[in-house]
Amino acid sequence: MNVFSVKKDANKIIILNTTPKKVLLRLILVTYEVSALTYNQERVPKMLHDEISINRELKENEKVEINSTIDTVKRVSIVYKDLENDVTLREDHEL
Repeated sequence: MNVFSVKKDANKIIILNTTPKKVLLRLILVTYEVSALTYNQERVPKMLHDEISINRELKENEKVEINSTIDTVKRVSIVYKDLENDVTLREDHEL
């Protein structure tokens, strides 16, 4: 069961806490796909990564909105702390 729901809306990434637990949202890792040119002028796909520090407590159904730098978001990874069990976890979402 996922703790978060992630969706993309225009140039924003919306992260929603879907559990009744309080969690501490620590870090969000965003992976973008871009095209790059090689020395031979061929287009190849490349992945760029962005790390966003949040450090904010989220209650049930509370959300965080983040501006995305580039429109081609491929993956969002969320690092959070479960405050009940005092453990830090990571959850990945493909978009």
